[in-house]
Amino acid sequence: AVVFSLCLGSLFNLFVKKLNEFSKPLGLQFGDFQVGKTVDYLDVTLSLSEENTIHYKLYRKETDARRYLQTDSFHPEHVFRSVVFSQMIRVIQRNSLDNTCVEDLAQLKKDLRASGHNDVMMEELEPKAAQRAIENELYGHKPTREDQDQIVFSIKYFQEVKELKKLVRSLEPDIKQICGDVNVIFALRKSSSIGNRVVRNRKLSTSSSDSSSTDTSSSTASLVLQQSSSQSCGHPRCQTCRNLFTSNERILINGTELFLDQGLTCKDNNVIYVAQCSICPDNSTYFGQTVNPFHIRMNGHRSHFKIDSSLSFEKSALSMHAFLSHKDYFSMNIYKLGIVKKVSPMNLDREEDFLSLNLELMFLASTGW
Repeated sequence: AVVFSLCLGSLFNLFVKKLNEFSKPLGLQFGDFQVGKTVDYLDVTLSLSEENTIHYKLYRKETDARRYLQTDSFHPEHVFRSVVFSQMIRVIQRNSLDNTCVEDLAQLKKDLRASGHNDVMMEELEPKAAQRAIENELYGHKPTREDQDQIVFSIKYFQEVKELKKLVRSLEPDIKQICGDVNVIFALRKSSSIGNRVVRNRKLSTSSSDSSSTDTSSSTASLVLQQSSSQSCGHPRCQTCRNLFTSNERILINGTELFLDQGLTCKDNNVIYVAQCSICPDNSTYFGQTVNPFHIRMNGHRSHFKIDSSLSFEKSALSMHAFLSHKDYFSMNIYKLGIVKKVSPMNLDREEDFLSLNLELMFLASTGW
């Protein structure tokens, strides 16, 4: 606790004695006290002016080495900027008078310079630190933008994305003049992996007569897996069962027929599955995998079929395809689903890639590539 008193000499000692008598039932005792108009408390020095006004400034112990993160260490650029920014905020907030603040900032810059930090960055960050310190004093924290309207730039990641961000940031005043006080944010989408890509069927460059003969010939490429009964779990309220392929439906992918393991149901886990768009003329097809029961994984896809500010539809390949290609039919019900096979959890990635690769190779072989 810090107590300022105008008492002098023996009167102050008497004050401390009386204070200890009153505070003893509370378990508080004031044994150390400092007579004078300044006192060091934590990282500030408190002082009492001639007008009996309390002021404060940054306090550093004599043993403080004032060493900061060296700029030749292997850290990202933003880490060094954060060190400078946070230390400047600390100095500004720990000084109630402008003259002491200027002195402490000058000392801080000298110490940072000794650790390799350049003057250009410090000059850039100083006004920003002052603004943040004012915001912290007024609001207790940086003002949030939760209530602001947002303009979202949804883009796939590419190497020059930083340059694009700088360009858009430079245009923020123009954007706000047109759209009002909006928050400009970027939503970066990772490039699709092999396991999450949509395999688009391609029509063979053959005549109708050739294609009809191809359908009836035994030369049609086949990826033969186990076949038995329907894959429905039979539960009346299962939302996945209604989208399953029937046991007599043919699944063609790039001219290759895919057979499902009819011995599995939507309650099985550790499976490779297929989802085929029933609206696309070429029946766009997606292969996926899950360690969870198949119907639980489908519920996960289904939960992303909504258009909201958090762009939930971007979190599923199925909802993303439906949003981009079939906005008028934005529903999980446009897909036909099936379980291809059950594998060991350790082999899910390998089996999924192997299945996609085989279908691609079969297509290329059938076209003579």
